[in-house]
Amino acid sequence: MINDGTVPLLNDFYQLTGNPILLPKFGLYEGHLNAYNRDFWKEDEKGILFEDGKRYKESQKDNGGTKESLNGEKGNYQFSARAVIDRYKAHDMPLGWILPNDGYGAGYGQTETLDGNINNLKEFGNYARKNGVEIGLWTQSDLHPKDSISALLQRDIVKEVRDAGVRVLKTDVAWVGPGYSFGLNGALLTWVIRCLIMVTMHGHLLSH
Repeated sequence: MINDGTVPLLNDFYQLTGNPILLPKFGLYEGHLNAYNRDFWKEDEKGILFEDGKRYKESQKDNGGTKESLNGEKGNYQFSARAVIDRYKAHDMPLGWILPNDGYGAGYGQTETLDGNINNLKEFGNYARKNGVEIGLWTQSDLHPKDSISALLQRDIVKEVRDAGVRVLKTDVAWVGPGYSFGLNGALLTWVIRCLIMVTMHGHLLSH
């Protein structure tokens, strides 16, 4: 590409590649990624200090401790994803987005059905947005339901975006090489679903 000056040259470049991506406002703030639906926390003098003044050690296997969750609804608030949001707020640290399932085998709910787990994610999303934080998911598994796997690891990208309010998608490291197009298709599908929701909402407003 040859042109006179920086601006014309950049315009030529963007004509070839498309315009630069403009991140949503929440994407300019810090994000928090971890798994909050899998691990167990047991008292240990060499562990991490929590708000109750005790130290706990984390384990991905059941060590007889307290199992974490997204919403802290099982007497496990300090090990929940909600507690993480509250800690950022308590220390006056702006948080833009959070991925609560960023770990192998985590999922985002502990019910016996996919719909029950999506409702759990929705409750967490409502709490997060009330505190100015958007939610996202790590795409460990397929994006659509499969009866052959447990409810814990089932996914439904349509309901996650439409019902639970997911706004961030982290594609999996396994989606490279032969699966690279799978990752791109997953990101594209999320964008399409988001656009359809916006069109539907806009039509609803116009009808009123």
